[in-house]
Amino acid sequence: MLNAIRVQIDSIDDQIVVLLGARQRAVEAAGRLKTDPAAIPAPDRVRFVIDRVSGMAASIGADPALIARIYEHLIDCFIEHERRCHPRQV
Repeated sequence: MLNAIRVQIDSIDDQIVVLLGARQRAVEAAGRLKTDPAAIPAPDRVRFVIDRVSGMAASIGADPALIARIYEHLIDCFIEHERRCHPRQV
């Protein structure tokens, strides 16, 4: 039973990694359009994304607070990545 659940989790993780790679490429593309490195954090956009995914989580029966925490960390990681990749690093 536990093994079957772990296999299911591994399969979900496989999908998540593919999607995170796609998100990384999209973040990099957005970063290339930002001429000012100070625009990288985009707090209004971050709030929009957190609110959106929290609402989505609630609508499918997932814990909105958990999803918000995960996305806050995820976005922090992508902001740091975008800063490192930006032509005018900050």
